[in-house]
Amino acid sequence: MPILIVETNGDVAASADSIGASVVYQILDAQRILYEHIKVSHIGAVAPTAWVGLDSVDYEGLIVIGGILEGDTHDMALFHECARNIHDVAMQHSIALGFGLVTANNKKALQEKIVAASGQAALSCVEVLRIIDHYRLLIGEPDDVAYQN
Repeated sequence: MPILIVETNGDVAASADSIGASVVYQILDAQRILYEHIKVSHIGAVAPTAWVGLDSVDYEGLIVIGGILEGDTHDMALFHECARNIHDVAMQHSIALGFGLVTANNKKALQEKIVAASGQAALSCVEVLRIIDHYRLLIGEPDDVAYQN
């Protein structure tokens, strides 16, 4: 089963987001984990997109990447609400989550943080997949194991 990657690219150049996504791709490709990638233009669309995607397809995990510039009170409120909603979505769907949304004061710092957070999000998701697989093997569901060394 694949991983769903949801990326917001509202506050940075497309190339920065591609760098963040490429880090995620490298990590997942190295582990032979399939993925699908959806880009959204605003932080407010991240959680609904993840929810609809997870309700529509049997994904094994969710990785959320991207960022926003600090400053706008409304956007910061949306950021915090998005973070809460993404964690709720992952818990309700019982899936692995890699959370890589960040904030920064300027575009350069934001780009750097997106790259670092994207890699950490992918690694976190892979780690939780391993834990899920461990428990599936313990309860006798080896056919449902997603991560294989």
